[in-house]
Amino acid sequence: MDPARDVVMGHEFCVEVLDYGPGTDGSVKPGRRAVSMPLLFRSTGIFGVGYSNEVPGGYGELMVLNASLLLEVPNGLGPSTPP
Repeated sequence: MDPARDVVMGHEFCVEVLDYGPGTDGSVKPGRRAVSMPLLFRSTGIFGVGYSNEVPGGYGELMVLNASLLLEVPNGLGPSTPP
């Protein structure tokens, strides 16, 4: 990570799944909340979500995550909000 470049922080997050890319299983349906390990696997390597100039973190409006690392948030468990 180059701190002189833009970085979208946020390696701990809860997301609303909007859609899936091609070749993914869609295990967490769109509209459901999920969490994920803060990693993104690409052909060029493994990137830390929120610790990379190339992979925006949870403070971003949208994120790209690996479907295989998503874990659905149980029904009834609300998102945490900062004080």
